Amino acid sequence: MFTSTLDQCLAHVSQWKKEGVETSVILSRLKEQEVPEDLAQQAISEWKKQRNLRKRGMGMLCCGAGGALLVLSFLITLIMFDTEHNFSIYLYGFTLIGVSILFKGMVDLLGW
Repeated sequence: MFTSTLDQCLAHVSQWKKEGVETSVILSRLKEQEVPEDLAQQAISEWKKQRNLRKRGMGMLCCGAGGALLVLSFLITLIMFDTEHNFSIYLYGFTLIGVSILFKGMVDLLGW
């Protein structure tokens, strides 16, 4: 009987997921390698936890960057309001980019 650890199973699951293999196929491949059912389920669950943790980290980073860009847009618009310079690129352009980045971060945080 083939003995494997969670780390070995997790390495296989990560590799197969990078190749685009579905979860049900991964489970059958692990069964072919004589990995116990509970260990296979645990490896897939651990992989999902790690993936969600990375996505949430990236989501927080995007939310922070989008929020900072929105604040920067507000400050530049506020400073340039009484000048004769055209501030519409800062008002509309930076705001649009900031909201887009913020929305992408929120999608990652919510796990969609």
